Amino acid sequence: MSVWRLPVAMLGCSLAFAQSPAPAATRVPKDQAAVSPLKRAALRDTDMREIKLGEDEPGCKDSMLFPRIAGCSILQCDTRDSATLEIQTGASQDGTPQQEVLEGPAEILYYLCPAKITLPSVVKQADAFLTRLGFKIVYKGRDPEEFPIVTAAKGDQWLQVSTYPYNIYSAYVLTAIRDTSDAERNADALAEEMSASGRIVISRLEFEPGKTDLPADAGAVLAGLRAFLARQPALRVRIEAHTDGTGDKAANLELSRARASALAAWLLANGVDQSRISTMGLGDTKPIADSQSEAGRVRNRRVEIVKF
Repeated sequence: MSVWRLPVAMLGCSLAFAQSPAPAATRVPKDQAAVSPLKRAALRDTDMREIKLGEDEPGCKDSMLFPRIAGCSILQCDTRDSATLEIQTGASQDGTPQQEVLEGPAEILYYLCPAKITLPSVVKQADAFLTRLGFKIVYKGRDPEEFPIVTAAKGDQWLQVSTYPYNIYSAYVLTAIRDTSDAERNADALAEEMSASGRIVISRLEFEPGKTDLPADAGAVLAGLRAFLARQPALRVRIEAHTDGTGDKAANLELSRARASALAAWLLANGVDQSRISTMGLGDTKPIADSQSEAGRVRNRRVEIVKF
């Protein structure tokens, strides 16, 4: 029996399957620059061995979070106590993928399916199952290689099913990760605040007086805001920036506009689609504290994220 090689998305090795030769695929991801990080690892030169198509990789079993698509076989499995993974959470209007970096315990399983199981049907089944389990569908569409993909979240648990073809067969990758990063915890807090009042006061985004640069220590705050927006893909927000009451009112107004634009630019550069964001500078017209004290001025130099 001849052996053909399957460049599946695996962490650290590729596999060969004992099968009769199959016709060449119309599109097979071979260029490492063109495939996702999860699939890129499969293209490394590693030892190959034969297993029979239809048999699971020894030692691998299905995820307790997500059953396999009926008729498919496990090619490889990888479980890690701690991992950092990029999960697709959307796509901009020009098709650029939006990614969220998650950290925490993860499992990744790779499957090969019969030809009768199409890539769209894999994602359709995954969508229906995740919805029944109470997961929120964060993104359903196409990955950077134009193959069907679906991403869902339930609390800090994320699941992604991504697909791709090989010859006459279908393949998919199940990625499950429980995000334990500070960004995720910050996102939870922001979600609660938005749900309660329709706005979020970013009190820890403290601009220096007269400055428009995002604070150097604002990394965790920014990551939490990005994670929050990734989990709310239909949410559109307005960034409202405020200044303290010192200085010229006209100058304060321009300063606040520039600060709102600075935050918007960061979000756009980090995967949030432009259609979801607008900005407004309000200067010192809406103080929440007395600007006669330094503590009050710090509170007034704030940014609010408003649902609209």
